[in-house]
Amino acid sequence: MREVIYGFDPLCGWCYGLIPAWRAVLAAQPDLLVDVVPGGLITGARIGPYAAAAGYIRQASARMEAVTGQRLGDAFFQLIEGDKSPVSASAPPSYALLQAPEDARLSYAHALQEAHFARGADLSQGAVLAEIARALGFEIDGAAAQGAKDDTPRVSAAFARAKGLGISSFPTTLVVDQGDIVARVDGEYDPQRFTRAVLGALNGDSHAD
Repeated sequence: MREVIYGFDPLCGWCYGLIPAWRAVLAAQPDLLVDVVPGGLITGARIGPYAAAAGYIRQASARMEAVTGQRLGDAFFQLIEGDKSPVSASAPPSYALLQAPEDARLSYAHALQEAHFARGADLSQGAVLAEIARALGFEIDGAAAQGAKDDTPRVSAAFARAKGLGISSFPTTLVVDQGDIVARVDGEYDPQRFTRAVLGALNGDSHAD
């Protein structure tokens, strides 16, 4: 049976840009279960003050908005450029995501990113991560998420799984059959084309990708 795997990172702006395309997929097939795999965009030596990357993010966001139509909010830039700019690290929100029920993971992934990139929520804070989960109807351990590191077992296992699947950039969407990758849908942000590619590959259309 074919399934969809989504290589994702909560701090990936291009993943935020893919939200409209994913919503088009789910509108076309509401019962689709997507296996969201956090892959670790900001790990190791890349972890540091968000403010240090603010200039790059402003520059890159213009291209992301032009391609996807998704705009990073003023509140987001106020967060990362402010005097209390948070540390940028993938582990805390990724650990929170891994606590979500499997059938709620994609919705939670989107909610995390909309809170962060549109409304300026700090995803390094456990209370914030827990509040977003609660709004979707489930609970997570926010304190455990806030304290998560790259080597926290559940986090490191997810990052290793992504690497084993060949996911080295985000977003990456895979369709797999019995563990074998049969299609990759990368770099496609148009909702209609993304939907055709994902559902076509899922239904065995060899020309879907």
